[in-house]
Amino acid sequence: MSEAIKDEALATGAAPSASQGAALTLDNVSKNFGTFAAVKGVSIDVRPGEFVTFLGPSGSGKTTSLNMIAGFETPSAGDIRLDDRSLVTLPISRRNIGMVFQGYALFPHMSVEDNIGYPLKQRKVGRAERQRRVTEVLDKVNLEEFRKRMPAQLSGGQRQRVALARAIAYQPPLLLMDEPLSALDKGLRERLQHEIRSIHQDLGTTVVYVTHDQDEALALSDRIVVFNEGRTEQTGTPAELYAHPDNLFVAKFLGESLLLEGEVARDGGGSTVFRTAAFQIPVENPRALDGRVRLMVRPEKIGMADADGGADGVPSGHARVPARVESSTYLGHTSRYAVTVGDAGGGIVRIANDDPTGDAAGRNVSLTWAVTDAILLPDTPESSQQPGE
Repeated sequence: MSEAIKDEALATGAAPSASQGAALTLDNVSKNFGTFAAVKGVSIDVRPGEFVTFLGPSGSGKTTSLNMIAGFETPSAGDIRLDDRSLVTLPISRRNIGMVFQGYALFPHMSVEDNIGYPLKQRKVGRAERQRRVTEVLDKVNLEEFRKRMPAQLSGGQRQRVALARAIAYQPPLLLMDEPLSALDKGLRERLQHEIRSIHQDLGTTVVYVTHDQDEALALSDRIVVFNEGRTEQTGTPAELYAHPDNLFVAKFLGESLLLEGEVARDGGGSTVFRTAAFQIPVENPRALDGRVRLMVRPEKIGMADADGGADGVPSGHARVPARVESSTYLGHTSRYAVTVGDAGGGIVRIANDDPTGDAAGRNVSLTWAVTDAILLPDTPESSQQPGE
C-alpha cells in the first residue's frame, strides 16, 4: 500500500472529535511474516495525552507495531485497544487516527490548504469550519503564507509541517508519527522537534512516535519504549532509561558510556567492590547482582587526569581506574575521548573544554567518578539483530 493511499485511508470515515488524547493498549501483540516473527508478545500501555516513542534499531519491530496500530498490518495474536475499543477488526477508515509519514505522503496536485483540508472534507466538515481549521493549523505550524503553494514549491521541512498540519486538522485522539524527521538536516530536525513538542502540549493528543534516533527520543518523549528483536527491552522516562538501564542492550543503545567487565565481590572489610584482574573499586549494588557483571558510567559523570596526577589517593565516595586514551575529538564545548581500561573494556569520556590541549591519543590517564554514578548491569550477551522491519 503506497503512503498516499495509506493517508487517504486514514483521512476518511470517522466524524471529527474534540482533541483529547485517548488511552492506547497493546496486549500481548505478535506479528508473523511467514516463519519470521517481527513482533513477539508486546504489551504497552499509553496514557491519554502522553507522548510515547518506540525506539530501536532497524528490524526491532517498532514500525511493524505502529503499522498494526494504524491498521496497515493485522496482528497475528493479541489485541490493540483505543479507549477500550478493540482496533484489530476495525477498518482503517473508522479508527480516527492521524498519521505523519517519513515521506510526507502529500497529494502533489493539491495546494497546501487543500492537502490540509482533505481529511476534513472527507469527514463532511462544512466549508466555513474547514477553512477555519485549516487556518488554525497553518498558524500552528507557521505556514500561513504558504497556503496556496503546491508541495513541489516547498522545502522538505515545510512539507513535513504540512503533513503534520493535515494530521492534526481533524483533531484525532491518537497521532502516529513514523520517523517523520529522518530525511531532514540536523538543525531543521531540532527546530521541528521543538515545534512538535509544543503542538503536542497545546493539543493534548496522544502521540506514538517511531524513531531510531536516541537524541530525538530523549528530546521529545514523556516515555520511551526500547524495542529489540521484536520485543520490548525497557519502558520508562528518558531520564530513567538513560540513568538506570535495565540491561546491556539499553545501556549501549541509549547513549554513550564507559563499560567495564568484571565481577562483584566483597573486600576484606565486607564492602561491595567491582573487581578485575588489575584493580578493584567500591560500588553500590542495589540489584544484589553477583558474579560476572558490567559496570557502566555515563561520559559526563567521569573526570580525567594525567596518570601521575592520581597518585595521591581517591576522594571519599569516588572510584579511580587507570586508562589509556586511544583517540580524542574536539567538539567545541567538549572533547570526546575514546579510552580503554586494560583488559576490562573501555568507552567514551566527555570533558568540558575549559583549556583544550589538542590530540590526547596515547596518553595514560586516570578516570574518576562518584560511586553513586556507576550502574551495575547483568553480564548477558547482546542478541543479534534481524534485517527488516
